[in-house]
Amino acid sequence: MIKYIIVRLALVVPTVFLLSVIVFATIHLVPGDPITVMFGIEGYYPEEVERIKKFYNLDKPIYWQYFVWLKQMATLDFGNSIVRGEPILPLITTRFPRTIMLTLGSMLVAIAFSVPLAMMAAKRHNTVIDVFISGISLTFISMPTFLLAVLMIMVFGVYLDILPTTTHRFASGSTWDVIKGLIMPCLSAGLVTSAGITRMLRTELVDNLHKDYVLFARTKGASDNRALVFHNLRNAVIATATLVGLELGYLMSGVIIIEIVFSYPGMGQLLLDGVTRRDYPIIQITVLIFALTFVVINFITDLLYSVLDPRIRYE
Repeated sequence: MIKYIIVRLALVVPTVFLLSVIVFATIHLVPGDPITVMFGIEGYYPEEVERIKKFYNLDKPIYWQYFVWLKQMATLDFGNSIVRGEPILPLITTRFPRTIMLTLGSMLVAIAFSVPLAMMAAKRHNTVIDVFISGISLTFISMPTFLLAVLMIMVFGVYLDILPTTTHRFASGSTWDVIKGLIMPCLSAGLVTSAGITRMLRTELVDNLHKDYVLFARTKGASDNRALVFHNLRNAVIATATLVGLELGYLMSGVIIIEIVFSYPGMGQLLLDGVTRRDYPIIQITVLIFALTFVVINFITDLLYSVLDPRIRYE
């Protein structure tokens, strides 16, 4: 197990390096630059533009800019935002926990809906209930996250007026304001995510219904519910853990849309502002953080296999 962890951690270094190259190159291939956005194409002073470009190393070759940026990342010196003119690190430390909170809240919603629905569908498989749950899951899988978010705003925020339509009071509001502000964003992202988990878990549960360990539990006198929860579900979760890990990684990047729709002050809003203004340092660090988070989530998911199933050993 320890050897496996060391090998996986060693592979993180080239992975991070490759991700940094892709992120940096992709951003700099996009037409336009922050200086042009700030001063416009015409009407600015060339001397001032050259001074700012030199200050931010934008007058250097792209490979030189990359190594300067890589050195900053290695020392956790994220530099300053070109457009905002303020250090990036405080922005990240403030907004990243909010995005993590939204992501984990959405995943909790997804699990809270998917596990009971999958168990209900498996227990009543090939019945009207099973068909209904499968149809609802397929509907949410096909529905864009932002569309569900807009529908929730219209219903709960406009017509019923029981939940706030934006989360602009997240930082200054009370705890109850924060909770109310998180309800619709978490539901919007969580319900869409729960659809795929429900279908996957339902399939695993149905496949395990006639396995020897489930039949043996029933012959010993276990009720259908007990056999489903304590024997079938425990083994079905192992196969579903991979999907949950992937969904959590995709959810981390998918909440960007949710943050924009609900004006949530997280990493998504910061990334959108950076893309709009061509703020290279902001875009580079936010995209890299999202990519690194996805790598870490997959690594933790692999390690959880041995926790869920003690028979699994990593050599």
